[in-house]
Amino acid sequence: MPSNSNQTFARVVVVAAVCVFSTQFGVTVVAPLLGGWVAASETPFLVAALIFSAFTLVSAPLGVPGGVLSDRLGRKPLVVAGLLLYAAASVLFPFSDDPYDWIFVRALQGAGAGLFFPAVSALLAEVTSQDHEERGEERGEERGGEQGEERGRAFSVYNIGLGVGLAAGPISGGLLFEAFGIFVPFLFCVGFAVLSAVLVAVLVQEPREPRERSERRRGGGLALGLALGERERRALGTACVVIFFGIGVAAIMESLFSPFATNELRLSTGVVGAVLSAMLAVFATLQLGFSRLMQKVGEVGISAFGLFLCAVGLLMLYFVTSVPSVLGLLLVSAVLGAGLGAVSLGTLTLASDAVGAGGGVRGEGEERGKGEERGAGEERGEREERGVGGGKVMGIYYTAFYAGLGGVPLVCGVFSDILGARRLFLGYAVLLFVLAFAVWQGRVLRRGKTPAPFNTEVANKTQEEKLCL
Repeated sequence: MPSNSNQTFARVVVVAAVCVFSTQFGVTVVAPLLGGWVAASETPFLVAALIFSAFTLVSAPLGVPGGVLSDRLGRKPLVVAGLLLYAAASVLFPFSDDPYDWIFVRALQGAGAGLFFPAVSALLAEVTSQDHEERGEERGEERGGEQGEERGRAFSVYNIGLGVGLAAGPISGGLLFEAFGIFVPFLFCVGFAVLSAVLVAVLVQEPREPRERSERRRGGGLALGLALGERERRALGTACVVIFFGIGVAAIMESLFSPFATNELRLSTGVVGAVLSAMLAVFATLQLGFSRLMQKVGEVGISAFGLFLCAVGLLMLYFVTSVPSVLGLLLVSAVLGAGLGAVSLGTLTLASDAVGAGGGVRGEGEERGKGEERGAGEERGEREERGVGGGKVMGIYYTAFYAGLGGVPLVCGVFSDILGARRLFLGYAVLLFVLAFAVWQGRVLRRGKTPAPFNTEVANKTQEEKLCL
């Protein structure tokens, strides 16, 4: 019979997946509509990029403040507030009359997402850590590798929700718009967001009460540099760089491929939506398989592999669009979806490791160095310290995520209007090949060619050895 801990863990993971589905459905539901909206503009690629990027350009600077607020107030209030703000902004979209209105409303949606994502991902990291600690204490076993595997599974389920939302958005947006007009796609956005907020409020119980977290913060502060060791900072930095350029591929496809396919390839909005949805369906389908692969090659390894696949996909897109065919575009979308899935899972898990390891490394090393036993209260305090900066850590990750999602298409939109979209696809493919090689080489050099996954157990042992010396 499953324990209460297992039930809580599973419930939080499933609700988080539903929530992220709701938000990402709204991110991509406008993608097949962009071509028609910007057709009359003198710079259609730039206008389309501005509409798409407004969401992410607002989300990016809110990532760290939103994460800090969730450290202070708790995860649930920020998750619910973000979802409700997102729903309210979606209500306004059908009443917008010109591109500037659309840009403003997308920015409001981005504000909701800026509050939502750092909080929900930190909540997942905390629930994973607590669930594994409780079961590890009962068995008296070491925790590092198994915790990393469990966290990988949790974020793979989370990414399935994200991928399904991203996949359902484009095809639903195109079909619903063609059948019912502008209002219906955004009514779905509102309904999904409100339902998700209710599920969080009713079903999710935080592993640490907001009051306890707030009291701990007042006593110890939220200095990120004190909470993370060198290995965790390096892991977080790698995750941020990879996700910035990796998620830029999704942004290019969503914001630039749509007007390119509509205006130059003469594809219908339904076909464009199907191509984009196929990419994101592959993203979701491969998550559990990538989770198992990640246990063999590590988070950095699978992230580099994802960058390589994205580069291959964009290179294929350059050649396929010279003589366009729907079958060829679907094949390209499958390769890009696989690459994005690997990048997302690898970087998200890598960043979340810092949440679980940051506050605990120093405490465990000091404990063994002094050879002392601590009481239950002190041990709870150490665990609490791990979560104190969790929202801020994930806020940094999502700042990079949204900076790439918003900044990359904005810059690429300018170059597309000057050089053409196909040359842009080729140039970005070359950039990703170089980055994938650099990330893989860095992984080999750091680990002495030993492909062991990053986990908290290794971090703890490394810190302990330094203290003993």
